[in-house]
Amino acid sequence: MPDSNQDRVSKYPVITVLREVCAVISWTFILVKVIAFDIDIYVVEKYVPALRWALNYRFFGLLLVISFILLGIRKKPLRQFLIYVAMYPFIVFFWRLPKLFFRNWALVIAFAPAIYDIFNTFRSRFVVMTIAIFSAVCIILSSRSYFLVPAMVLLGIYLIMHLYRSLRKAYQSSIFEGLGDLVKKLRVALEGGQQGLWKKEEYDPETKDYEQQCLTFYLLNWGAELIAEKLLKVAKSRKPDLYLMFSWLGTVLVTSLIYGFEYWALYKIDMLSYRADRALAFWDFWGFSFGKLTPSSISGIVPVSLEATILSYSELFCALIILVILVFSVLTAAREKYRDDIADFVTELRSLGNVMQEQFSQLYAMALADVEKALLRKNAVLINQLRKVRGLPSLSLPEKDEKTQDRATPVNGAQQLIAQQDVAPDAQKDGPR
Repeated sequence: MPDSNQDRVSKYPVITVLREVCAVISWTFILVKVIAFDIDIYVVEKYVPALRWALNYRFFGLLLVISFILLGIRKKPLRQFLIYVAMYPFIVFFWRLPKLFFRNWALVIAFAPAIYDIFNTFRSRFVVMTIAIFSAVCIILSSRSYFLVPAMVLLGIYLIMHLYRSLRKAYQSSIFEGLGDLVKKLRVALEGGQQGLWKKEEYDPETKDYEQQCLTFYLLNWGAELIAEKLLKVAKSRKPDLYLMFSWLGTVLVTSLIYGFEYWALYKIDMLSYRADRALAFWDFWGFSFGKLTPSSISGIVPVSLEATILSYSELFCALIILVILVFSVLTAAREKYRDDIADFVTELRSLGNVMQEQFSQLYAMALADVEKALLRKNAVLINQLRKVRGLPSLSLPEKDEKTQDRATPVNGAQQLIAQQDVAPDAQKDGPR
C-alpha cells in the first residue's frame, strides 16, 4: 500500500484497527466457509442453538453491518477502507511480506534452509500432509471403527516420517552447501577459461559498451561482497539457533497433536479405554498427550485398556526421540554443520570475486577502485546508494574536483603573470640589442 495512504490512515488509529480486524475476520470467514465447512451454522448450533432461526436472515444482517460501517466512518476514507478489506490478501502477499523480507535480510537468510527444504520437498509434503489432515477430519467426524482405525494408522505413519526427517536434518545437505558447489564450479570454469563473464574485447572508454562492461563487473562484485557480509553476520548471530529451536518446537507440537487425535480416536472406539471423572473431548486428550512429552502430570486421564497403555508407552518412546533430536541434532551437529556450510559458501563466494577482479584487471588494466571512479561520472546516485547499502561512505562527484581545479587556476595564472612582468624588463633590455 502506498506510504501516502498509510500517512492519511495513521491519523485515525481507530479506523486503522477497525479495518485490520474487519479484513482478517472477513477473509478468514470466507476461506473457512468456502474451503472447510459452514462455520456460521456450526458456531450458532454449537453455542447458541436458540438463534438458529437468525441464519435465515443473514443477508439482512449483512446489510446492518454495512450500515454501521457507513455511519461510523466518514465518506472520504470509506472508499479506501472498502478497497483495503477487499484487496487484503494481495496487500499481504505482494506488499507486506516482500517488504518484511527486504527489511530483514538476516532473518530471511537464517530461515533459508527451511524455505529451501519446503520448496524442495513440496510435492511429497503436500501429499503426506493432505493424507494426515484427511485422517484427522475422519477422527473428528466419524465414530465408526472401520474409519477410525485406518485414520490412526495413517497419522502414525505421518508421525514416523516427520520424526525421521527431523533426525536426518543434522546431516542432510543444506541450501548453502548446494550453493557453495555451484559457486565453486563457476569459479573453476572461469579459471580454466571454459566460461567468461565479459567479452574479451577492448572498447573505447567513451562508448556505451565499455560502460556496460564496467557496470556488469561492479554489480557482480558488489553482490558477492554484500551476500558474504550478510552471511557472516548471520553465522555469528543467534538466528541459526533460533531456526533450529523453532524446528524442534514444531516437532514437539506435531507429536502432541497427533497423539491427541490417536487417544481421542481410541476413546471413540472404546470409551472404557480411559478412566476420567467426566466426559472427555479432544482438548482433554491433547493436554494428556502434551503432558506425556513433559515431566508434568496435570491431566487426570488414566489409560486402562491394553491398547491405551501401549499407545501411551509409544508416546514416551517418541519423547525420547525428541530429546535425542534436541541434544544431538539441534544443539550440536545440525548447528555446527549449518555454520560450516555458511563458512564454505562465503569462502567460495569471495574466491569467485577475486577471480573476477583478476580477469577484469587483465582485460582492461583497471582495479575495482578505478572502475568505481569511472562509473561515478554518469551513475553517481547508483554507486553511492550501493555503497550505502554496504555501509561504505559516499564518494564525491568528479565534477566537484574539476570545479575545484578551475577555481585554483586564476591564482596560478596571476602568479605566472607576475613572473612574466618580472622577466619582461630584462627581455626589453635585450630586445634592442
